[in-house]
Amino acid sequence: MPSLPKQSIVRIRKEDESIVGAGVLISETQVVTCAHVVKEALNIGTKQIEIPRGNVKLDFPFLSPHKILTAFVANWPPTQSDSNKGLDIAILEITEFLHKDARPVAVQPGDNVAVLKGIDFSVIGFPKGYDDGVWSSGIVMDEIAGGLIQLEDTKVPGKRIEAGYSGGPVWNERSRNVMGIVALADKLSETKVAFMIPIKKILELYPWLIKKSDESDFIEIPIVIAAMTKSEAAFLLENTGDNDECVKFNQFLKNFNKSDISDWLSNYSEYRDDWKPHIYSEEKICNVIWDMAENINNFLGQEAGNKLIRPKFISNDFFNENDTDKQDEIWGEMRSSGSLVIADAISLFHPSIQKILLKSEICSHEKISVLGINPLNKTTIEANKMIELEIRECMRHSFNRYASAFEKSCEFGVNNVKSVERWLYNFLQETAKMAYEYRSNPNTKLKFRRQSGKPITGIGGLIRGGLR
Repeated sequence: MPSLPKQSIVRIRKEDESIVGAGVLISETQVVTCAHVVKEALNIGTKQIEIPRGNVKLDFPFLSPHKILTAFVANWPPTQSDSNKGLDIAILEITEFLHKDARPVAVQPGDNVAVLKGIDFSVIGFPKGYDDGVWSSGIVMDEIAGGLIQLEDTKVPGKRIEAGYSGGPVWNERSRNVMGIVALADKLSETKVAFMIPIKKILELYPWLIKKSDESDFIEIPIVIAAMTKSEAAFLLENTGDNDECVKFNQFLKNFNKSDISDWLSNYSEYRDDWKPHIYSEEKICNVIWDMAENINNFLGQEAGNKLIRPKFISNDFFNENDTDKQDEIWGEMRSSGSLVIADAISLFHPSIQKILLKSEICSHEKISVLGINPLNKTTIEANKMIELEIRECMRHSFNRYASAFEKSCEFGVNNVKSVERWLYNFLQETAKMAYEYRSNPNTKLKFRRQSGKPITGIGGLIRGGLR
């Protein structure tokens, strides 16, 4: 089931209350949707340039579907044309009291297209015959001329995006935030192609939608997943050379194959954050972490004033040797603000992962909490010995914190679900406290600026919620 916050989803209606599209709550009283949805709702001409007058009807289908609210058009795109669908954006201001559980989504600076390509998305729409809504999902393809981004449903069967989805928030299943709104879809019923206006485009038109970071209700927790990509895992498996790394891994593999784990290569993906620990079967590690964060937030949200926590996966920048400036900035800020490193024991055999972990020296810092997840149990003695030796070699400082100093923030050899979740429950909150103290202390920020030689932008994001 998609994890898009249902408390933020809006249905846009005509005067006769028939549904024409969707929208998403982006502040306490404001909804972002497509301008063409507003035009249809108000029954005005498609070439309308001036801001429309009149009230738009809408409701929150998951909260109070029988309570029709009214809104006026607060912001209208300056120009529109068939060649610039990227400006098909309007902001509605709700004039009545909302349901007590209505919750706006966070509006953050958008990811670039290269980061979004291949991301799983989900979106809900209200096409004809589906007044209660119907979900569609697929993957992000690429940008087209004019700034829209192509979406495609690659599943058979699966519901295609069509009329009635326009204005609906497109949910990023990895980072769990809204990455755009649906703008249009291919009219051919046999195709499953649609297009979204990315958040980046929306914020270019309405930059005031971004909250200042010091007003954010969330505390972002930087998280590094030290796991191989699928191509790195395949390289390690197929490389039969006589160098030390290959000999060591091949020896490990012989012992590992005595376990009851098969097809371990399928646990790796194009993205490190999508690694599937063996103990979770088909669950991605990023989803395990998100679920635990949401459990914590449900508890924190019971008391007013608590700031909620939000994971921010930075694995790509951490391991990216093509941009060493960005890499150094990430490493420096992790040391200053705190972070979590979650390592796959098998991936520690990969030479490039070893090299970067050693070079960063991240795991020696007291503000960095480290969890090593082992797919094996203690019955596979030889393979476990080799894993321990590898951990000692490439994560020496953090292993000493675990084995000699008995620091609870460093845990290795974990091979069961409850232990992983217990560790996450504790150290997501502990790291959030450090990040909040770092973010709210101007002296630490100034010190970091001086050390890095550049202005700090902060890993802490423009999001809602956090710890007190």
